[in-house]
Amino acid sequence: MKEFTALYNPSDMKRQSPININTHDKSFPTVTQDEALTTKFASKVSYKNVRRPNDHAFDYELVGKDMEFKTSLSQWWFPEIDPISFTPAQFHFHKGRGAAKGENDNGSEHTVNGHHLDLEMHIVNLNLNKDTQDKFIAAVIGIVFQAGHEDNEETFADKSFKKLFHDEPVNFNEDFFQHMNMGERYVYRGSLTTPPYSEPLLWNFMPEVISISQKTLSYFGGNERVRKEFNDKGGQIQFGGANRMPKAINGRQIIKVDIDDQTTAAFENEVTYFTQEQDESLYTQKLDLLKTYLTQM
Repeated sequence: MKEFTALYNPSDMKRQSPININTHDKSFPTVTQDEALTTKFASKVSYKNVRRPNDHAFDYELVGKDMEFKTSLSQWWFPEIDPISFTPAQFHFHKGRGAAKGENDNGSEHTVNGHHLDLEMHIVNLNLNKDTQDKFIAAVIGIVFQAGHEDNEETFADKSFKKLFHDEPVNFNEDFFQHMNMGERYVYRGSLTTPPYSEPLLWNFMPEVISISQKTLSYFGGNERVRKEFNDKGGQIQFGGANRMPKAINGRQIIKVDIDDQTTAAFENEVTYFTQEQDESLYTQKLDLLKTYLTQM
């Protein structure tokens, strides 16, 4: 995907995303505790949650009551405030258009030790507290995948993505996120990876590469079902087609989280699925901020 330098010029922005994560760098400050860590996502996600919120992306909306992502790491930069509680809103993917299109943007947006992976997932969590939105308007969890096993050897990711693209509901907590190791991640201050590249985001990048099959990888990019159902006539917007190359770190602190036995830290399973009518106030507040976020994507 070509960058929008004709419309946006982030040259004066010094905390841009994505970046390269050098897992061999010994200079990163290391955190061995995250007392506030909470991960509660939607218990029900399916293909019905797919949306096309703007002109260059698709996402899966996360809908639920009492969802929360919280980490003590927000206090690293702002120790004077309590850990910020973020509300899960959506997840989307970046696969790039690939070298076959003549563009050097294949695979993930973040790189690990200078290498792209096949696919990157971003779980977007919004800060609904207006008093702290100037600190972080959102927190994003970045997860990378690599196609590396046979189609008949399904991992949890294969099974979850297969359901998501074939009208079967997924319990995002039990089927997917409980397999994530939140005790090993890199946290930094970054930006949106799409125009206008706004910077108040708290990035949580997971360096563990999740294995998927080539068949699972084929759900992204040129997915004919998604393109036909969500594109206008003649449109070519792909699921995961947008991509941005890594940017300079510019002296930013990258925090290495290294916590033993925190694969499912503060994981809580019971998240109630709800509708707009059941909780009008929370839904409206979340929707308004999500619209604001998406217009900046």
